[in-house]
Amino acid sequence: SFRGWFYSYVADLKRMQGRPDLGLEIVERELENVQQTEEGLSEEYLILQRGKLEAALGHISLAIQGLEESIANARRIGSRLLELQSATALAEIHLQEQRRHNAARVLEPIMSQFTDGLETPHLIAARSVLARL
Repeated sequence: SFRGWFYSYVADLKRMQGRPDLGLEIVERELENVQQTEEGLSEEYLILQRGKLEAALGHISLAIQGLEESIANARRIGSRLLELQSATALAEIHLQEQRRHNAARVLEPIMSQFTDGLETPHLIAARSVLARL
């Protein structure tokens, strides 16, 4: 639904404003709502945001767990864009944790699937992460 997507982006804005704690509150509330209404894809994007917010709060193991869940969900529903976004966020964490091999293992397979739209923001961000490996 539009509501889940909207709050996913509001939560990301809170993260970018330096308030990931508020963003996490938003995501957790909306995940409860989405699970009650079974709204599908918006739940997947909320899970991605939760992982990014956990990372911003320094909860690295929770962030990794959440982003791995997001990647698995993206593969299950066949959303390469969601998988790319999740893999990019997870690879960024691995880079920060000095785990370059893990970052490459996560991001390179999904990047190799894209042949069009190489100048879109999500692919530019993923290539930026790969360039730092």
